[in-house]
Amino acid sequence: MIYSSRMQLARVVSRFLTEGLERREHCWYVGATADNRPLWSALRRRGLDPDHLIRVGALKFLLPADVYLVGGEFQAARADRVFGDAITQARIEGFRGLRVAVDVSWVSAIEDGAERLIAYEAHAQTGFASAPVTGLCLYHRRRLPLHLLHGALLTHPLTTAARGAAAANPFYEGETTSLPPASDRDVIEKLHVLTRLTRRSRRRR
Repeated sequence: MIYSSRMQLARVVSRFLTEGLERREHCWYVGATADNRPLWSALRRRGLDPDHLIRVGALKFLLPADVYLVGGEFQAARADRVFGDAITQARIEGFRGLRVAVDVSWVSAIEDGAERLIAYEAHAQTGFASAPVTGLCLYHRRRLPLHLLHGALLTHPLTTAARGAAAANPFYEGETTSLPPASDRDVIEKLHVLTRLTRRSRRRR
């Protein structure tokens, strides 16, 4: 999902996590910061108690340093280990799978962060394809550079609108493993197409 406000993020992520909890999946949210107040409020509006869900081990809130970073650097191998261990642990504890929402806004502060993230996104598509894991990657429209948003378009088979409607991403290229060149104008036009697509998908629901 490419989002523009904290309220959009909270609305979609709360729905995504609620669906996972209803399906008895172990749910994670990896936020860009420790301030999750809008998301907690959105979960409460859906009738959930985040404090209780955390205590019983059904829901976990994490930061990028808990998953992706070592000494402030992006480490794909560490992320693989964290997610792999979480999938195994979810099975041991009787969950049906792992569900993870990740806000990647932090990546612009990491050296070569955009390139490393897109390479990892492409890797994760194949690496976890057969695992019981559902992921939602969240990209801020204004905080992240256009070339990174372009990489997101190329590496994700599905896209999600601000109200949670999912649709096939027409720009997905399964062979993409790095950031290809693209003009700002081309990326902006693709984002407009994606907005129209998700709006139509939402009206059909």
